[in-house]
Amino acid sequence: MKNLFRTISLASLLLITTNNGLYGFTEKCHLLKTVSPSASDEAMHASLPKQHKRAWFDRLYQSVQQEAFKDQQLELLYDAANRHRFSANEIIQLMRLYTFDNERLEVLEIMAPALQNTRNAEKIVAEFTFNDAKQKARKLLNQSRKPQRPATQADIENLCQRVKEAFPTDEKIKTLRQGLNKKYLTCRQCVRLLSLCNFDDERLDFLKILAPHISDRHNSQLILDCMSFPSGKEKAYKLLNSY
Repeated sequence: MKNLFRTISLASLLLITTNNGLYGFTEKCHLLKTVSPSASDEAMHASLPKQHKRAWFDRLYQSVQQEAFKDQQLELLYDAANRHRFSANEIIQLMRLYTFDNERLEVLEIMAPALQNTRNAEKIVAEFTFNDAKQKARKLLNQSRKPQRPATQADIENLCQRVKEAFPTDEKIKTLRQGLNKKYLTCRQCVRLLSLCNFDDERLDFLKILAPHISDRHNSQLILDCMSFPSGKEKAYKLLNSY
């Protein structure tokens, strides 16, 4: 029965197209969500027609390509990197949406932890034009091999200070994202980071970064209580439940 539900869920997912234009961020997050890759799931996945096996990647690629703003493009990539594993060729395809080395490095910084097989890392490095960019790419790929660990309270306080000092908002988000790389944290630690924000919209922007790293989701009420208005609580609830 469980496999039947998963089969129905995956079949429904494959029928979704982007003909109706761009989805909102939450809807895109829902599109990118997949079932856990158990052995039975992999067997089911293997039985699908070849062109459908990575249909979710095609939808991601199209969504990023159609998104007008770079910040939103990177948010889509970040969300996908927290939900999926990517081949070197898929990461290269996403990098090629951008022309310059510095932009491709931004993409790689997000996607490197989701690389499926690090033996193909040099194929990614070869996509960069200049030697300094190649060196930075290798460093990002090497860092991505480090194991995940829980964030300590000292980590959180240090990150809070760096986020406070960052300006403008885009830099705060970037600092937060970098500071959480390869770490998971508790809801109470999330609350500490959310306390840096004055408004629900800001808190929700932070929560988009924090949510994939939360280890104790049963305590998510602590996060919902940080929101000032019912609309903020509802959006936060949906966001937390999308992971």
